[in-house]
Amino acid sequence: MSRRPGGRRRRLHPILLATAVASAFVVLALGSLVVGRGPVATSSSAGQRNGTAERVPRFGEVPSTSVEASGRLLIPLDGGLSVVGLPSGDVADLVPSEPTGAVSGARWSPAGRGVAYALYHVRTGDSSASSEIYLTEPDAEPRLLVGRDKPGSVMEGPAWGPDGRILYFGSITLENQSVVRRVEQVDVVDGGRRQLLNGMLPDGSPDGQQLAVVQADRYGDSLVIVRPDGSEPRTLIPSGRYSALGGARFSPDGRTLAVPISGTAGEVRQAASSLPWSVLGSGLAHAHGEPWEVYLLPVEGGEPRRLTNLVEDEISVAWSPEGDKVAIYGSRGLYVVDREGRAALAIDRGGYGGIDWAR
Repeated sequence: MSRRPGGRRRRLHPILLATAVASAFVVLALGSLVVGRGPVATSSSAGQRNGTAERVPRFGEVPSTSVEASGRLLIPLDGGLSVVGLPSGDVADLVPSEPTGAVSGARWSPAGRGVAYALYHVRTGDSSASSEIYLTEPDAEPRLLVGRDKPGSVMEGPAWGPDGRILYFGSITLENQSVVRRVEQVDVVDGGRRQLLNGMLPDGSPDGQQLAVVQADRYGDSLVIVRPDGSEPRTLIPSGRYSALGGARFSPDGRTLAVPISGTAGEVRQAASSLPWSVLGSGLAHAHGEPWEVYLLPVEGGEPRRLTNLVEDEISVAWSPEGDKVAIYGSRGLYVVDREGRAALAIDRGGYGGIDWAR
């Protein structure tokens, strides 16, 4: 059933806490309900570029009645998974919320019908929350694709290969009293899993020849490009340059990455992996700290170009199917931004988690 967004709401924010104690094991728990902040700006842009001061979102304004874009956007909303139709901004539930869980990210299949999504929840009989990956299709019940290895483990950030048979994802487990993050792949047909490399938040290039992966060391987050089997790593953003990195996304032509970034270039921060809640993956340890913005970065290498001035929190991104716009989802709402940084607020209901855009 469709509904128009607006007004104040309550948003379920999945937060996991990892605690290492004497016998050291990861304890994962779902987070608390967060009260929403109401409507925000109609538009903004990339800030002060080329000597021109441009708009920044302001509280108290209403979303655009229509945006110059079309398609279907998957967003985690109110603990479930919703589809936002553009240009209208109508919202329809796809996966309903459940009392002990929250969807943390989703991707359309290459055919644009099926959906892979990660769900943080407490399985019956478990004492702690885990994250697992499910598949759902129209008029079909969701089915479990990648289950937790043990209570408290995390499977998140699904990303499809171009043929729709391989799904990449991040896994977070405790091994020898240490938190280990890996990028893995699973065969959707036979369920076979394979570990590829250390890292999180994978995204595959449209031609299937490259993966973008966020890695972390004691200096902070880095963004690397690897082959689909995890070989031949090439660093695009070295660790320590920014406070935190979110999941990068390839443009439809495979030439540009949209990268959520927190912090200022050149500022070396304590790595997220050294913090007790680092099992959340890169970036979340810095939540509610320095603002997040979107940068565009050539896949062949070069200097990241700042696209936005949204002053948002824990953002995720997705390209339009045509590659001329980027959707940005954050704590204040869902934005649609063109390549010059001009933004329209599609809905004024915010949230957290990976999003995707299809025709």
